[in-house]
Amino acid sequence: MLLGIREIRRDAGQGSHVRRVIDLRCDVCGIEYESKYSKSVLEKKRHYHNKECAHVARKKGGDIHAVFVETSQRLYGTDNPAQSRVVKDKIADTTMQHLGVRCSFQAESVKEKSRQTNVRVRGVEHHMQCSDVVQQMVANNIKNHGVENVFQLESVKKKSRKTNMKNRGVEYAMQCPDVQALTVERNLQKYGVENVMQHPDVKKKQIQTLEDRHGVTNSFLTPKARANMRSPEAQARRMMSLVANGNHKKSDEEDDVIATLQAVGLKLIRWPMLTRWSMDAVTLDGNAYIQSDGIFYHGLDRPMSVIEERRCVIDEAIIEKYKRDRAQEAWFASDETNPDGKKLVRIVTGGVKVADECYFLDQPKNVLRIRWPCDINEILGFLSS
Repeated sequence: MLLGIREIRRDAGQGSHVRRVIDLRCDVCGIEYESKYSKSVLEKKRHYHNKECAHVARKKGGDIHAVFVETSQRLYGTDNPAQSRVVKDKIADTTMQHLGVRCSFQAESVKEKSRQTNVRVRGVEHHMQCSDVVQQMVANNIKNHGVENVFQLESVKKKSRKTNMKNRGVEYAMQCPDVQALTVERNLQKYGVENVMQHPDVKKKQIQTLEDRHGVTNSFLTPKARANMRSPEAQARRMMSLVANGNHKKSDEEDDVIATLQAVGLKLIRWPMLTRWSMDAVTLDGNAYIQSDGIFYHGLDRPMSVIEERRCVIDEAIIEKYKRDRAQEAWFASDETNPDGKKLVRIVTGGVKVADECYFLDQPKNVLRIRWPCDINEILGFLSS
């Protein structure tokens, strides 16, 4: 902001010297400062007392950025000239004339020059191979976005899916047959295999990187990956894929139970997710869940002490399933995790007698344990209570 013009007179020897200065106020931080007289300074609409403030003004939300967007909208109809189809086509045509490709980074001469520059400056062929660059990028992402990688942001994921749907008709690029074919073609040209992970040198390098960074030879063994795989979101996606592909495991007894309940008027949705668990069914209003438990694989035909003592491979799975069932019942019984009072009907199938005589007598809160076949009215009465 222009505050005024001053004249500074200095007496020196045989005469005096008059110097004019301009008083200004920074449009970003508000600091007042002076600048030597210049018509170019006077003609400027905005003033910044250092490069840092000018940089802030150029960022999104700053004065310079606002003028930039306004001008771009007036001339091109977009916030940035690079978003304009006219500008994109002109850049592509110019690049095609000079380099024979539509994008400069498709030209081998540009790629080679980039590699040489990176080797000279950073000691690696690609800047992402430099640990300092990676660390700085992670630090900037955490500072600006709160995540290590921008693709962890839901807004970026959503925008990526939207762009892919617009350009390719699919949410992810690798779902597009043209992209798949082009990837295979380039891999064959460069590595001699359809998938880069089939190349022995790539496999060896991946294992070495995992050992250096995480001390493991498989990425699924890293603590972060294991935690992500066990997350409710990941389990829900796995379940959706299994159901969509027809690979979801179920039993004839389970189908019989669900069909019988539907026949008496219960409207059920198959295989919903509840926190981290896949349930067999849920009522249409979402207030009651159905679990059909085979007596053997849910650890009810023998005392748990016997199963834990024997501990073969199948018994290990049974123990985990038994613990999961009790955890589910504890979830439904707790007012903290289940404040809405959702209900669970746990139906036990199989012709063998339950080992624990008190199993059907000890009914947790909001849970009905019942043997199949049973009086359907007992289930309906529990759900309506």
